[in-house]
Amino acid sequence: MAEYQNLLWGISLSYPDSWQKALDGDAVLFSAPESDPSSDGDFETGKVMLRLEWNPEQTDIKKLWNLHIGKIAGVLGAKRIGAGPWHMGDMKGMEAELVMPKQDPMRLWTGVLTRERIILHFMVTHHKLDRERFEPLATALIKSLRFHAPAAKREPELIFPIPPEYEQTDPLSVIEDIKDPSVWQAFKGAASVGALQAFYARELPAAAWQITAYDPIPGPSEPGFARFALQREGVQIILGILPAGGDAPPSAQPGIILFRQLSLP
Repeated sequence: MAEYQNLLWGISLSYPDSWQKALDGDAVLFSAPESDPSSDGDFETGKVMLRLEWNPEQTDIKKLWNLHIGKIAGVLGAKRIGAGPWHMGDMKGMEAELVMPKQDPMRLWTGVLTRERIILHFMVTHHKLDRERFEPLATALIKSLRFHAPAAKREPELIFPIPPEYEQTDPLSVIEDIKDPSVWQAFKGAASVGALQAFYARELPAAAWQITAYDPIPGPSEPGFARFALQREGVQIILGILPAGGDAPPSAQPGIILFRQLSLP
């Protein structure tokens, strides 16, 4: 079995060695081989998709489900049937199999799980004739989901963790009117604002930082960026996660990390 790990969201999944994996932002798609020995080659191969989303307000699962299933049914022209509760470990959610139009040979199952402030959107598709072979493999993949303890590497010169593949940059390149750049640090990378919020909500307490205030994106009164107020051993820091801009919703845009030290011991 191969393993997929996402250090930002703190999860891992196991999937068959012969399957392909494709990443798209905060989503990952696992696809069975195009020419499986048990397949006659005349229909689409099965796929499992997982999309992760940040839920700072811990919205009720029923509301999340209605939004999720409404979008899927509207796009695919499917009908919702058999929606019911779904539990896996300490995660809870809802699941359903959708009835596709009669002429569509594909089977579609979807589910939503929540854990603290993380939403996991699952979708499984496969040809109806391939169910006996594919369904056990897809089920095993989903059941292999694990959440991991904080494990980010901390750079010696930094006072708290920086996400993978984030590079330090000039704070003045982010905010031009900084009066004292010496108390600011900035980092740029490609992770979404939602993924960065998940990363810091997990990693900061593990690094002995107390989160004294938190303004999320999305939120009821957004300041235009996600903001953590932090305190540890007399040091106070404001950590901001700024959307880099673009057509995507702010929480899905690449995030710029910016933090300012307020006081010293």
